[in-house]
Amino acid sequence: MGRDNKHTLLSIIAREHRKTEVMAQGTDSPPSIHIGDYDLNPVSHFQYLGSTISSNLSLEPEINARIAKSAGLMSKLEKRVWSNNNLTDNTKMQVYRACALSTLLYSSEAWTTYAAQERRLNSFHLRRLRHIFGIHWQERIPKH
Repeated sequence: MGRDNKHTLLSIIAREHRKTEVMAQGTDSPPSIHIGDYDLNPVSHFQYLGSTISSNLSLEPEINARIAKSAGLMSKLEKRVWSNNNLTDNTKMQVYRACALSTLLYSSEAWTTYAAQERRLNSFHLRRLRHIFGIHWQERIPKH
């Protein structure tokens, strides 16, 4: 990076210092960065392009956020879609795939998940499907 580019970047950060945060990955202590008389705020996670980035490289904050967003969307559609007897099950599934499932799995192609995380996502998915089709937990078929 040339000298002029560095100067421009530093002047932008100095102007926008209240919005600027810093995060380090792979270190025990947060970095201490000063611009003029202002210290940048160290954070352990932040939102970037709709995804949660964490300093310990864990997917847990991202998965928690995805499940929460999808659950919120499902509850907003409760009266208009899921409880609407005028809509067919096929239509409800199309809405579920287009809205809730895409929200749940947004940017998941870049994830490297553990089995426990996959179970949580799958559990949420199956719970939502049972809700859409009105299947109660008591109606479960036990494993043999």
